[in-house]
Amino acid sequence: MRFYLLVATVLSFMYTTASAGFFDDMVNQTRQATGQIIEGTVETVDSAINGKQTEGQKAQSAQAVQPAAKTHQPSTPAYDRQLVRDIQTALNEHGYNTGTPDGLYGPGTRRAITAYQKDSRLAVDGKPSSTLLISLQQTPKPDAVSQQRTPSASPEKLTPASPAVAQTASSSKVPESAPASLATPGTFTLPGCDALQPWAARYERGDMVEVTPRVQFTSLLRPELTGPLFGIPAERWSHDQFSSVYKKIIACRNKAGKQDKTAFNQFHQAAKGVGKGAKAMVRVDRFRERAAKTVDKILEHPASPELPKLVDAAQTALRGEDPTDALSVDPKLAYVAGDVRNLKSYSDYLTEQDRNELIARLEAGKAKVAAASSAIEKELADARKSIAAAPATEAGLRSLQQLTEAPVLEKVGLNEAQAFRQEVQQRQREIRTEINRQQALKQAEAEAEARRPIDLGERLAQLIRGRDLEELSLGGLSLGMPEQRAVSTLKRDWNFDYDGGISINNDFVATRPIFPQLKKERRNGGKVHLGLMDDKVGQIHYVEYYKAMIVSTTPQAWLTKHIGAPDKVAPAQGGRLLTWKRGDLRLQVLATNQIDQVWRFANFEGKLVISFWNEDYEEHLADVGERCDKLLEEKRGRGNMSEAMWFGLNCGLAGGAKEHAGI
Repeated sequence: MRFYLLVATVLSFMYTTASAGFFDDMVNQTRQATGQIIEGTVETVDSAINGKQTEGQKAQSAQAVQPAAKTHQPSTPAYDRQLVRDIQTALNEHGYNTGTPDGLYGPGTRRAITAYQKDSRLAVDGKPSSTLLISLQQTPKPDAVSQQRTPSASPEKLTPASPAVAQTASSSKVPESAPASLATPGTFTLPGCDALQPWAARYERGDMVEVTPRVQFTSLLRPELTGPLFGIPAERWSHDQFSSVYKKIIACRNKAGKQDKTAFNQFHQAAKGVGKGAKAMVRVDRFRERAAKTVDKILEHPASPELPKLVDAAQTALRGEDPTDALSVDPKLAYVAGDVRNLKSYSDYLTEQDRNELIARLEAGKAKVAAASSAIEKELADARKSIAAAPATEAGLRSLQQLTEAPVLEKVGLNEAQAFRQEVQQRQREIRTEINRQQALKQAEAEAEARRPIDLGERLAQLIRGRDLEELSLGGLSLGMPEQRAVSTLKRDWNFDYDGGISINNDFVATRPIFPQLKKERRNGGKVHLGLMDDKVGQIHYVEYYKAMIVSTTPQAWLTKHIGAPDKVAPAQGGRLLTWKRGDLRLQVLATNQIDQVWRFANFEGKLVISFWNEDYEEHLADVGERCDKLLEEKRGRGNMSEAMWFGLNCGLAGGAKEHAGI
């Protein structure tokens, strides 16, 4: 409007001027000024799509808008120049052109701030502030391919555009016919200006088509118009192709110049439509990239039994449907469910072709996801079978403990893993209960076995060999046997050795290798004492203790059967003392449950004593006793060292022999 007022004022002045030549000069100057304003405006749009503006263009733009600026100079508030300069620099770096940063807050800076605030979904006031500067510093800078724009351009920045499927909006304008095919289908081609002008002439301000539910651009870029003309529909153009089309239109506009103002204006409007279309495709391209990454992220997630359900939910989201019902999954997959929700929000910014391609990609990956999920379910089922098959033993408990760390638990959800571990714990409790029951049963059996009276028949059969006293031996030991042979027999056949490792007393006890067998038979193995005379065995004395009461009548019955009835039976120590005499041989056997208290403290309840000797040994002991008494009477305090040692080994403190024959 200001332009027309300016023209009217100039014409009125020229009309009142008397000089016709002067009038003609003023008309020419007016036409030139008009051309400069239009060309300056178009060149400003050109700089917005290509991200640069020459010094001449800046000057022309300034001259074109100078008259309007002079008509009204609004007052601008004063701001800190360093703050304004920093904000101007940051805005330029983000593609919002404020010119050379000078620290002065003017209309250009205000428009740039307003555009940034709208794009960034901030409160829009167009004013510089420290909060605005912080937001600019924290916002990533656009890629090198992103194009800078002037504040007077559209508030949306230009970034590489991407394909879109255009849908006709509410506009009722329909072209009369599609242009004839001038390019090879599928190959992008830039037609000449003659072919472009009929297409540019179809531009109608406000006639928009819907690229996606949230994105629109001019109907001039409809597929039926751009496909035949350029070889590829506009919704499939790349950013470089948008830029080349824009530059071609500008070249055609400049070529039309002043010779064809109609063509000039048509190309000018078409260039603006293409520029805005490129900007509209920025959002589509951005959300297409996000959606593609999200789909890949879902498909590349580690296999899980619930992942196929989330893949189906992702397809549902891309179809524009609500996937909420399918998103009740294990907490371990919560962020995957969040990705599905993001896809739902992205879908409004995707073209139908984009959505279909992503749905197809999910469908292609579904088989692999399902196979991996089935493998995990089988592995988990096998692990559950192992739980049921675990034996009720300590080994079974160890195997169950290993199952709680099974690798498959890392592949399933937290709830599934927890349920599996609870099954393991339940089986562990069952096994422990069974083990305790078995142990209690064994203990009861052991206690019953321990209380069962011991029949000495089996033990006597192991010890007594021979059918009468003349043939009798005790575990391979016989009277008159040389001392060394008797010692070898005890070590080899009995697994006995000197008591305490000292051979001076000729006492022998069981050694460690036979302890388990002794424990099983509930006996201590006993002690063997060899009574020696002239380095030969004159008496064999054996005593053994038992962990249970013994049947004291068994020895008499068994020995009577094998070597004959005893010559004498007498009660002794709570049992029966059996005595056999055959010539110069003597045998005594005592079986009793009356034992010393010290043995009862060790949980023993019965004992067996066997003593086998001959009369020669009795006479030997008598001689030893006489010598002991003589030494005690005659040489008390006057004996030599050897006699003292002999006395200590063979004599009692009160005199007489230390040993005695029999029990």
